[in-house]
Amino acid sequence: MAVIMVRCPHTGTDVSTGIDMDWSAFNRLRNVRSEIICPVCGGTHVWTQGDAWLTHGAGDLSRNPRHSRPAAGSVRLRAV
Repeated sequence: MAVIMVRCPHTGTDVSTGIDMDWSAFNRLRNVRSEIICPVCGGTHVWTQGDAWLTHGAGDLSRNPRHSRPAAGSVRLRAV
């Protein structure tokens, strides 16, 4: 399993969504807007699958070149 990561738009810090998922499930995600309460800036950020990538330990499985390392966070999912 890997963790879905997003980037804090205010600080540029990579943040873990706290969602574990494998690559095939990640590729099948629908266009669902999700919210994360950012542990870095404290704000609420909206993200979709296109904003996210998977990471597993020190190496990324699906690397978005704008991003790098995880941090803790919480997430709420809602349909678009």
